[in-house]
Amino acid sequence: MRSLPVVLAALLAACTDTLVDPSVLQDRSPDGRDSLFATGNEEEQRLAEDIAYAWLDDHSDRALEGIGDLSTRLVQIRGGRAHVRIAQELDGLPVFHAQSVVHVDAEGLVTDMTDGWEHGVEVDTTPSVLEADAVALAVEATGGWDFVDRDPDVLLGVLRHATGDHLAWRIRVPRFDGADKPSQLVSFVDAHDGTVIWTYDDLKTATCSATTSYNGAVTFPCDSSGGRYQLTSTARGAGTFSAANVWSADSWYLNDVTSSSTRFSSDATSVDAHFGLVSTLDTYAGLFGRDGMDGHGGPVYQDGLTTAVTHYGSSYANAFWDGQRMVFGDGDGWSMGALTALDVVGHEFTHGVTEHTAGLVYANQSGALNESMSDVFGAVVEFHQQGRASVWKVGEDAMTPHTAGDALRYMDDPARDGQSADHMSRLYTGGWDNGGVHTNSGIGNLAFQLVADGGRHPRR
Repeated sequence: MRSLPVVLAALLAACTDTLVDPSVLQDRSPDGRDSLFATGNEEEQRLAEDIAYAWLDDHSDRALEGIGDLSTRLVQIRGGRAHVRIAQELDGLPVFHAQSVVHVDAEGLVTDMTDGWEHGVEVDTTPSVLEADAVALAVEATGGWDFVDRDPDVLLGVLRHATGDHLAWRIRVPRFDGADKPSQLVSFVDAHDGTVIWTYDDLKTATCSATTSYNGAVTFPCDSSGGRYQLTSTARGAGTFSAANVWSADSWYLNDVTSSSTRFSSDATSVDAHFGLVSTLDTYAGLFGRDGMDGHGGPVYQDGLTTAVTHYGSSYANAFWDGQRMVFGDGDGWSMGALTALDVVGHEFTHGVTEHTAGLVYANQSGALNESMSDVFGAVVEFHQQGRASVWKVGEDAMTPHTAGDALRYMDDPARDGQSADHMSRLYTGGWDNGGVHTNSGIGNLAFQLVADGGRHPRR
């Protein structure tokens, strides 16, 4: 077999010459409308900030009650949408961990707010314990000065804790203990009485592991928070969430998928999806230098991340990209297993790439090319990550769980499934399946397989 990365790089380069001008694409939201947030420049960031604060003023009776002061921490623009992160303050001091995110769509409308503020905080903001004394207390409480490799980072602020509201010194102590176990111990010391209120390890570069249904034993990046690990990777811009068998993938219904340790021992379906999402992002970045579906790290949905949704509906035997997120059903158990196989995740992700590049209309021949590109890049992801011999089978892991050896489609012999076309002379021209987008995708699939492998048409 020829090197798939080399073949694909050439194909992508050839296709790029005929694609829509990227500067035009950046001016549009995922549904094709003109966006107020096209480039993410300073003017657009100020606009997003103004919209967010105006909305908060209009809803101050609910959103701002008992909050105090506000301070913008970050304005993030991705996929034609803006996300304004606003921190809470009291008498000019930060309220630790109290931030909310106002989400603004492409037309400048606030769609929702992730409320993380602490309402009704009350505390005396004049410290009695000096900074140096607080640092000494924190360091001694976490193992002393041995292996502390630089000066602790210190910040005075307000902490709402189970024990109440506290004025507290937050002290971050970086430690390398010589046993390949670095830590970033963060302690909160009461600034009035010197009590160490709370300590946690803030070293966030977690690597999680699991045994999955389709990919075997895997490791993958995950985020940690409050002693739990979550199927998100802020560093990679990826997040996997469960719809918990509800027939909706809206943000309101999505649930975090978490574990008490770095070993995820349950929900192999969601882990498969997360592993597939991260693997696909890595493949596009590593082989083609592409940052996400739109080339700019987006589009994003849940928690500002490129989003995969699992456990959609009940026995739903399909998967789809809807312009905002990838959605995967659990399958019905006989015609399909869970639709989170690696090449299926790569397939759905690539629909997002096509939407933000060629914009192929999902009907007739252009729709068949759309489907074929998703099959092709699903195979590329699978080959790049696993080097599997079955790379020319599409969805073979999920297809008919109780029947070995079959697949949804066969890229090296499309007609094998009994309906796919493998030559223009067999082009389907009827109205079924949007003009045969899946049937006619076989023509492009076979063309790519022959370019990659060489050889002859299977019917010659």
